[in-house]
Amino acid sequence: MKEKLKREGTVMSKNSSDETASGSKIMPFLAGVTLGAVVGAAIALLYAPAEGQELRRGAKEKFDDVTDGVGEILKKAKRSAEKMLRDGVEEAEEIIDRTRERADDILNEADRAIAEAKRRASEQVFGEE
Repeated sequence: MKEKLKREGTVMSKNSSDETASGSKIMPFLAGVTLGAVVGAAIALLYAPAEGQELRRGAKEKFDDVTDGVGEILKKAKRSAEKMLRDGVEEAEEIIDRTRERADDILNEADRAIAEAKRRASEQVFGEE
């Protein structure tokens, strides 16, 4: 399979599948980091010496900051995943198009070879015409 892809001008390396696998490991990692940040911020605010209302306001601000950051990270991850998918689909379509063109070329060559074989067989059976 790799041999055919190399001949068609497309070289797929082992790294391309590794990149996809590592990309799928990023989301759980980011979720863990986010959860850790939220829990850490909540604990820090609860143990910090402050008035009740001030503590609640500070907790809300920290929570809003963390959720905004997480939202941005998720938006970037989504855009990146969508781009990777689009690129993959485009590359697959290009491979399919090249394969169809190659198959058409092979069929045309086979038709010419069959026609030539029929012509030669006819000449041998019936003599030159």
